[in-house]
Amino acid sequence: MNWLRKHGLRLITSLFLGCILWAFVTYTTNPLVTETFSDIPVFVQGLSPGLIIVDQTGQPRPDQTRISQVSMLVETDRETLAELVPADDLQVAVNVSDLGPGSHTVPVNASSSRRNVAVLAVEPNAIPIRIDEIITSTVPVTVLVQGSLPFSFERDAPEVRVNDMLLIEVEVRGPSNLVERVEYAAAEVNIDQIRATYIAPLQLQPLDSNNDVVEGVDLDPEIASVQITVRSVAGIKRVPVIANVVGTPASGYLVTSVHSDPQLINLVGSSGILDRVDRVETEPIDITGATSTVTQEVALRVRGVQPQEDEPRTVIVTVEVASLDQPFQANVPVPVRLVGVEPGLLTEISPPVVQATLQASTLEFLQLSTDTLTATIDVSGFGPGLYSISPDLPLPANINLVDPIPPVRVVLRRPATATPIPSATPVPTSTPLPTLMPTITDTPEATSTSEVPAFPTDEPAPIRTPQPTTEITATQEISPTDAFEVPADSGL
Repeated sequence: MNWLRKHGLRLITSLFLGCILWAFVTYTTNPLVTETFSDIPVFVQGLSPGLIIVDQTGQPRPDQTRISQVSMLVETDRETLAELVPADDLQVAVNVSDLGPGSHTVPVNASSSRRNVAVLAVEPNAIPIRIDEIITSTVPVTVLVQGSLPFSFERDAPEVRVNDMLLIEVEVRGPSNLVERVEYAAAEVNIDQIRATYIAPLQLQPLDSNNDVVEGVDLDPEIASVQITVRSVAGIKRVPVIANVVGTPASGYLVTSVHSDPQLINLVGSSGILDRVDRVETEPIDITGATSTVTQEVALRVRGVQPQEDEPRTVIVTVEVASLDQPFQANVPVPVRLVGVEPGLLTEISPPVVQATLQASTLEFLQLSTDTLTATIDVSGFGPGLYSISPDLPLPANINLVDPIPPVRVVLRRPATATPIPSATPVPTSTPLPTLMPTITDTPEATSTSEVPAFPTDEPAPIRTPQPTTEITATQEISPTDAFEVPADSGL
């Protein structure tokens, strides 16, 4: 105890000073330093089965275990730094064990396998990850055939086989966003000008609805044998020649007939194609603006077949064009107008528009302006009354009126006066009143449309009088105070 009291304090002091001296020497000769390491790979941990990491376009990442790179800032002593190997001593990882399909942002975990290396920072400290589900689907198989066979050869439908078994469908496996785009699997075959059956193993390609290849999916099987049977078959078929006329003739002209020379031609080709051919068209014959017959030699349009060896390759087409001069009839509405009305008389016409049946050539009708047609009735010298008169319709030359225009009803009357006749005054019945509407008789020999006044006069009656009528149709009520008196049962 005395020794401890005598030498213990000295011993503790010596140890303390020794540690200080060791630390001073150590940190002076091997100090701590910091260093940044770039392009440190990021490893994926915990990815569940059935899931796959894809890029932003939906394509699977080539390396599912390393998906990115980061930079690390570390601190260590100079000797350790000189011996440090980043690929072995520095580790960066992301844990996706709790993540499902979708886009995620995952924190980065960084560490070092050396105890005296401290990780100060990681850049970036989180990275985006997109995870998709792996699915399997079944799609049909087809063959895309390119090229054409030589003349007189035909082929059967392609057959796709695997191990001598007919292949109709294949499986597609991959990320769901890509598998769902695949519409079918196809093999491309070029049979241009081949003369024998085609058989070859071909790579199947997954295609979408736009016939574009979908990358990032797997097909099972990927390779299949394609067979297209080709055979030589020739036949003869006689078909009509149809002229391909385009354009329209000049105004006032029309096509009256089209014929070709020859009208029929023999075709040769494979039976399958000949069965679908029922005619042969010519190259276009333009008749735009034609005013006379057009005759032209034109080539035939043939596809998949050929004219027989002794048949012509061109035909003579004749297109007959004629003027539209044949007559035809048309019903035209024509307004009715009164002329020669005595001043002061009111007029009414029923109907105000009549239908006229005209006959002329098409060209004459094209030149006719119906807006200028007006039917007239001359009532010069006519007094108040009700008349039935056929209008007169002047027409241009070469345009005829097929049927006479039916008579129209014309009412002429004087305006009402200001002094009314008392309605209480009875009309004497003992003395008959003179007849105000004379009996009108037809005079077949007369051709004039002039009419006689409705009331008797001292002058002799004209040769032609209008047809009789017993009623009046007017749009205005005739006042009892008109300038003439009528019996109560006269109808006026």
